[in-house]
Amino acid sequence: MSKVFHLVYLSHAKDSITYTDIQNILNSSRKYNKVNEISGVLIYRDGYFLQLLEGNEELVLETLSRIVRDRRQHHLQTIIEATSNQRIFEAWSMHFFDADTATSETQKLVNDILDLAFSSKYKEKENILPMIRCFKKNQKELT
Repeated sequence: MSKVFHLVYLSHAKDSITYTDIQNILNSSRKYNKVNEISGVLIYRDGYFLQLLEGNEELVLETLSRIVRDRRQHHLQTIIEATSNQRIFEAWSMHFFDADTATSETQKLVNDILDLAFSSKYKEKENILPMIRCFKKNQKELT
């Protein structure tokens, strides 16, 4: 079994971003990711994106380079690069969670993940992947 590469980044959405823009990002991401066997989640809150990409390391890094060039966001910062034996979002080419409109129990966990991503406590950032795994368990499978 080959290792799965996980990359988490945080970026600031352009002030002018709309939900139509986000839907366009998701549509193109899902098509691209399906072809390249990349999975993950995109979380949006207060004008920021936090995204987990997972799959083949070379393809994930290539995807990140495409994202860096996307003008709908800026100030991209890689938070985590890690490998494991298993995907977190194996069935999802790109799940989306809008933390601005969510009213579920998952909301607190997502807020904790984002607060930790913004934190300067580098050692604690290793807790982000386990927190994302917990987030995944609280989400319903997409059909």
